[in-house]
Amino acid sequence: MFRNDKKDGNVKNTTVANYLIISGNYNSKNIDEKISYELISVPYNIDKELESNIDNIEKSSYEEEIRNGKYRDMEKIYKSFEIRGIDKNKI
Repeated sequence: MFRNDKKDGNVKNTTVANYLIISGNYNSKNIDEKISYELISVPYNIDKELESNIDNIEKSSYEEEIRNGKYRDMEKIYKSFEIRGIDKNKI
């Protein structure tokens, strides 16, 4: 997860699964057939994940990652960006 504190919104949006549900008659050839769509956001249960993740040797780092939406080894990510010519400050 790569977050930019100055540009990103709520950190809770990082740990949410978003789905688009489309309803209607899939095989219809009738252009007047109605379809509908619904956007669903399912929050990730962070506390449940942490309780079940008892064997993780990096538990505190992992908790920081999923609570704050920040990857625990950002130096590795920054190095990867640098190699590819990406300025992390412009993201």
